[in-house]
Amino acid sequence: MSERLDQIEAILLATAERQNEMNASLQQTQAALERTQAVLDRTAQQQASNTSDIDTLLGAVSTNEVEIRAPIQQMAESNRLFDVLRQDAIADRRRSDQRFEAMQENIQRLFLELHSTNRRVDTLEQAS
Repeated sequence: MSERLDQIEAILLATAERQNEMNASLQQTQAALERTQAVLDRTAQQQASNTSDIDTLLGAVSTNEVEIRAPIQQMAESNRLFDVLRQDAIADRRRSDQRFEAMQENIQRLFLELHSTNRRVDTLEQAS
């Protein structure tokens, strides 16, 4: 029976050793899990901060979009007005060019008539 007790005692010692090994392994695993949990907690905090920052940026983008809409519309209106004024200026320039050409033609015609009249006066003076 002592042999049987020795075997039981050996089994108990082996079991105790295994249990100690398991406890050590469990402690290492628990430490690793605690480190992992700490990393996850920091990650969650960072993610919450990032989410808050993203929400802030989205709000700023939305505000800027609303604030930019009016200047864009004003710019479009200014461009349209510029095009209208440009077309008016082009039309005015054409009319001015036409009037100038007409005046030049009148001046040239009057000059020719003056020249012709001067010749007639010269002819009349010579005849008298």
